[in-house]
Amino acid sequence: ENYHSLWSDYRVIKRLFLPRRRDLASWHQFGQFLRRYLEFERNFFRFRRQRRHPDRIVKLIRANMMLPWLQANFDARIIFVIRHPAAVVLSQMNAPRSWHPYGQINQYRADSDLLDILDGPTRQLLSQNVDSLEAYTLCWCIENTVALEHAERHGIPIVFYERLLQRGIPEWQRIVSALELQRVPEESLIAQPSQQAWGRKATDSTLLRKYGSWMERIESSTADRIQRVLDTTGINVYNVNDPLPVSDNGTEV
Repeated sequence: ENYHSLWSDYRVIKRLFLPRRRDLASWHQFGQFLRRYLEFERNFFRFRRQRRHPDRIVKLIRANMMLPWLQANFDARIIFVIRHPAAVVLSQMNAPRSWHPYGQINQYRADSDLLDILDGPTRQLLSQNVDSLEAYTLCWCIENTVALEHAERHGIPIVFYERLLQRGIPEWQRIVSALELQRVPEESLIAQPSQQAWGRKATDSTLLRKYGSWMERIESSTADRIQRVLDTTGINVYNVNDPLPVSDNGTEV
């Protein structure tokens, strides 16, 4: 398979380098284009060696429902990384242009195969009118329920995002082993924040990620509503009162 592209090789979106005249109508827009070009130049020299590697590590943030298909069609080693639903929902609600829960819900309502594997309470909630917060949460529940069940059934390692931040090297050793990599990333790299979340600040090693920072800004009514959806759909690996995952008997994983 030929997986080379500007994005996979250099983290550059091609269409952003083909601006229309109206996209360069001001000095501000021209400055944005120039910054993108300079970033591409930096990434070119940074990643040009890596692009020669025969194997790639691919992060797919919308592939929860695709695990069975990926496993059946690609000779790929897979790990499933899951994050607290409240943190995910708050993040998605802050980026409404990128996430469209009602469109997803309509797709799920029309998917007979999916409906067959969902339990009764989840199907019932899916058939009801829900507000945006409930819609985001319901999508998380459906997608992660399917992914968790498939991962457990087929031996795909499950990594909790919060444990990855909390424990560091031991969790990374699990990932390295599952992906058959040669070495664990350096601790200085592990400590850096997400490039997607923090942009240029991601190079600041003193800016550590906090897996429970969402608890400082969530309103109690919002937390209660998210928890109600979790309870209805039978999600028990997370609770809105704790940023860390829990096991079936209520203790921390």
